[in-house]
Amino acid sequence: MMDISLALTAAIAIILAGALIQGLAGFGFSQFAIPLLVLFMASGELIPVMVVLSLFLNLLMIQDLRKDVQARRIWPLMAGGIFGIPLGTYLLIVADPNHLKLLIGALIFIFGLAQLLEIRKRLANEKAAMAPIGFAGGVLQGCVSMSGPPLILFFSNQGFTKQQFRASLIAFFLFMNIATLPIYLFAGLITATVLTSSAILLPGLVVGTLAGSRLARRVPEQKFRKGVLVLVMVFGCMSMASGFGMI
Repeated sequence: MMDISLALTAAIAIILAGALIQGLAGFGFSQFAIPLLVLFMASGELIPVMVVLSLFLNLLMIQDLRKDVQARRIWPLMAGGIFGIPLGTYLLIVADPNHLKLLIGALIFIFGLAQLLEIRKRLANEKAAMAPIGFAGGVLQGCVSMSGPPLILFFSNQGFTKQQFRASLIAFFLFMNIATLPIYLFAGLITATVLTSSAILLPGLVVGTLAGSRLARRVPEQKFRKGVLVLVMVFGCMSMASGFGMI
């Protein structure tokens, strides 16, 4: 059995690294952390803890990015996301998490590769596509605390600038976190253990987020775009590996 102090140190390090990635790229916290944290935390506790921590992370990040949020452009995503969260929460309770990880990982990898190879078609009518994309993000938020993949690929396809990309993602994530918490509370998923674990891991989250946000200011636009797509594909592989029980 793993020593408790060693497991705690590993969990804090994972949270710090995941927060640094999200501070830098605007996403990646859950995609990086969940496949690794499942080695150190009970699966029933993990997703609620990630939702609580993500709320704090996005509150930290939105302070610097709020002026770049494309609120009028992305509100249909948020509207669609609200309707997806209850379905995702239901799947979290009843579905096999490994099947979900395999499906999500495969989709992330395929679409990320297509974007990296510049196989894309910019949508003329963004708003018509946003509600279903937001709904898919809401479902993923509810079941695995990973609402980002559909939006990351959509924003990349639509040519959002680096700051618009990061700011709009964080605004959506924050909205989804706030909307998810009462649903999780109603479902009995937010417990005293979840809140205690979140408080213990919070310092690593704060340090990683602030460090990543500082690094983001130094990354050129073109490198940022390619780095985002490479990260998407890596996280897709990690999700599939977790689903197969390899990590």
